[in-house]
Amino acid sequence: MKARSRFIPFTACFITLAVALSIFIGQGLGQELHTGAGPASPDEDFPLYLPMATKPLNNIFGYVTDSGLPAAGVLLDLWHDDGATPAVLMTIATDTNGHYRFLDVPPLGPGESYWVRYENEVNPARLYEWYTRELTSFPDGSSVNIGNFDIANVVYTAPSPRIKIVLPFNFQWTPRPATPTDSYQFEIFDYLDLNPTFSTAPLGYTGSYNLSSLPAGFQYCNLYVWAIALHSPDGGSGYSYWAYTLTLHQSALAGIHGCVTENGVPVSGVEVDLSRWTGSDVEYRGTATTSNGYYSFTGQPGLEGGQGYWVDYWNPSNPNRLSQAWTRSLTSYDVGSTAFLGDFDIKNIPLTLPVNNVITGLPTTFQWDDRPNSLWDDYEFDLYDPDDGNPSFWTDPTLGYEDHYTLAALPAGFSPGVWYAWEVWVYDMWDGGGISYETRNVSFSSLGMSVSPGEAPEHARIDTQRLRNRQRSPLRQQYPRGMLNAGITRYPGQR
Repeated sequence: MKARSRFIPFTACFITLAVALSIFIGQGLGQELHTGAGPASPDEDFPLYLPMATKPLNNIFGYVTDSGLPAAGVLLDLWHDDGATPAVLMTIATDTNGHYRFLDVPPLGPGESYWVRYENEVNPARLYEWYTRELTSFPDGSSVNIGNFDIANVVYTAPSPRIKIVLPFNFQWTPRPATPTDSYQFEIFDYLDLNPTFSTAPLGYTGSYNLSSLPAGFQYCNLYVWAIALHSPDGGSGYSYWAYTLTLHQSALAGIHGCVTENGVPVSGVEVDLSRWTGSDVEYRGTATTSNGYYSFTGQPGLEGGQGYWVDYWNPSNPNRLSQAWTRSLTSYDVGSTAFLGDFDIKNIPLTLPVNNVITGLPTTFQWDDRPNSLWDDYEFDLYDPDDGNPSFWTDPTLGYEDHYTLAALPAGFSPGVWYAWEVWVYDMWDGGGISYETRNVSFSSLGMSVSPGEAPEHARIDTQRLRNRQRSPLRQQYPRGMLNAGITRYPGQR
């Protein structure tokens, strides 16, 4: 927008100058002066600057609202792309009327550009981020409105976060009433690496999108997230604060059900057991075999207070799969109802270093291969006495999607010269878990001391692992992982 000069009648010059001078002295050079009652309109030119009665040149400005009201104190970054490395050039906050202005902005050279970015990681009532249009021409002496935008968040209405859906499904959200010129865009993607990603074209001012079938590159029974992007007519765009987790299923199932994958692909012929905690004992309720990954247990009794169902997978002989896996505990169930226990992946976690039956000093880094098709894995390093599980040590909090852990010192209760077992546990998005197929043996030497650890024990007994699982998995479910219960914050912004 070009600067418009304002004509001030001579008889009012001294009064106007006095008012402007007092504000200039109080606010400092380069701050805008709004003389009307209430906030300036988004398209109103900034009125008066001193020492000149026109706007200063070489500035980029705009206006920010929240649900249509002026948004004061909002931090904004002016980004500059020199054609090689984008970087933040300036950071300012909006004034009490929601206006912002970047002063003394250098002119752009060939192949360079500017844009303004708003970013929010703490307030779920506002968008996660907004980008103004990209300015590719800014000669010396320019004064440009780069974008007026609203930062109120988009409220999702269906589905709720962390849920299973059956396709086709109609995703729904509430359009922002203060900005009816918005055009919404539906996205579903893998959270950590955005691969695969399915994205619609801008849909217009709407509050729903029907996903009729599985997009190319996606798998049933895998975890994805969905989110909404917004576009404004002037070329600006933004992202909703939340990205909700879900898993896509091919058909509705009865009873207590879920899906088993191996390296991200639904797998048939896998036997899983249903167990029930009666309040005093574990009761075996039957075995089901997966078909296209799916299992289902029907005809099960309802649960009373303190009781629970869960599903186990046991593997004594296939080194390509976890030694065991389990779902979350289902603590509420009515006869004849349906209940989703969560999908889980049985691909093994190969241990890499140190090799089996090794004596090592400290610090030592234990390494394994993370599973590339279950990027929500949350890993845990475990070290214990293989005979009775005492002493035992595990990383708490868990490590996230990591492939190593460095043990700097022996934990309490452990001693040099003794053989211990180590393995890796994994927890999934649905509060299920699993254990690596292999358990390796390790002994630790003291610094400057020669030790004789003796003979290495056999692989940890499966019944010992089963006991440890039963003791610890209920505790694990008391620790909700971040970004699970109410959705997750948006992935890092991409330009």
